[in-house]
Amino acid sequence: MTHHGYKIPVTGRFAVSIAAIAAPLLLLAFGVYGSFSFTFSIPLVWQIGILGEGLRSLGLKRRSLWPSITAGILTGLIIAFFGGFILRALGMTCYHIDRAGEINNFLQSFGLRISFQGELGFRLLTAGNELIWVFSSLIFSIFLVGLGEEIFWRGFIQRKISKALPKNASIWITAVLFSLVHFYIFFIIPFKEGLFLLGLIALTGAIWGYLYEYFGNIWGPALSHGITAFLVWRYFVFS
Repeated sequence: MTHHGYKIPVTGRFAVSIAAIAAPLLLLAFGVYGSFSFTFSIPLVWQIGILGEGLRSLGLKRRSLWPSITAGILTGLIIAFFGGFILRALGMTCYHIDRAGEINNFLQSFGLRISFQGELGFRLLTAGNELIWVFSSLIFSIFLVGLGEEIFWRGFIQRKISKALPKNASIWITAVLFSLVHFYIFFIIPFKEGLFLLGLIALTGAIWGYLYEYFGNIWGPALSHGITAFLVWRYFVFS
């Protein structure tokens, strides 16, 4: 329910739902079809379109905005470099990204004839180190990957689970579920190393969950997520 019990009018709810459904189709036209391109649509359609609640219900608040942003940037840098150097120490870096072509075969088994190598995030990840490409990749990672996924995982799933379970349980259950959707790494990374990486992803998911609970908004987790994904995938995991 929105502030003071106010519900968004039906026309507004309908408009948001249409926009939330149309956005992934528009992104698809520009070659963006990662899971993050539609994860934000589900919470928007449900929370606003169906329940009539506002964006604040998904953590899009101004509460503790600047402390949350600062914490998001700092934790993103710390997680990325600490986690990246752990991966490097264990020899789990510089995987050949062209192995991701195996994902195409997996997708085609479901009748999805799309090229993983043609996805915008993949193309930015493999682009050169010119400033324009690095900056574009960072912006893509923060606003599409970070914000798009955090609205779903922390602002929606974790919030729903926390209504039935204690906060700590909701944070860790959400983190494990978030980790499991990264199963595609097994197409690129050997099984044992992949399991370890999934464990690290679950741990970082829990950190973002606690950030969300502490600051009460999604901006810190989104920034931390985006920065971490940008640095780890671009400069540590893949060659």
